[in-house]
Amino acid sequence: MNRGGQFFIIMAMVIIVLIAGFVSVTNSVDKKSDVRFYRVGEELKFEGDKILVYGIKQNFDSSGMKSLFTNFTENYSVYSPAENFYYLFGDSSTITFAGLMKRDSGTVNVDFDGVGSGTDVVLSPGVYKTQDIVNPTSSGNLTIDGNTYPFNVRTGQNFYFVVSQKIEGNVYTTKNN
Repeated sequence: MNRGGQFFIIMAMVIIVLIAGFVSVTNSVDKKSDVRFYRVGEELKFEGDKILVYGIKQNFDSSGMKSLFTNFTENYSVYSPAENFYYLFGDSSTITFAGLMKRDSGTVNVDFDGVGSGTDVVLSPGVYKTQDIVNPTSSGNLTIDGNTYPFNVRTGQNFYFVVSQKIEGNVYTTKNN
């Protein structure tokens, strides 16, 4: 009996199993690349709070706070791995809606009147857009793709966000209120 041939067959099988193991590990790492999106909500809440505190400590007026949040939200939206960003910031005299959709276009409804009409804001792909809502009521709704997100306008400065991303055919959102 020639056992040398059996040795080579067994070694060939071991090598094939090792290569298959490396390929499956590589594939599983690729599938987890969208995990970054789940940190976006935590990161935005943390950074938004820091921006708010900074603006208050610097004694910025409403115009200064609007400029601060506009710059922050635009820069964050451009460099974040998520796809769609919707923000509301400001005080009880003026709330600013800001949004960016990186790949798609769409219409977002900002409703403060409670009867569902509100203000439609049209977003184009890759274009950061802002729109002011003067004298908002104490509560409102942000409607995006048929989904309604309620929010309350508190005394002082406000910062709300809704961020969404399509992952493997499903749309995931994160928000802060």
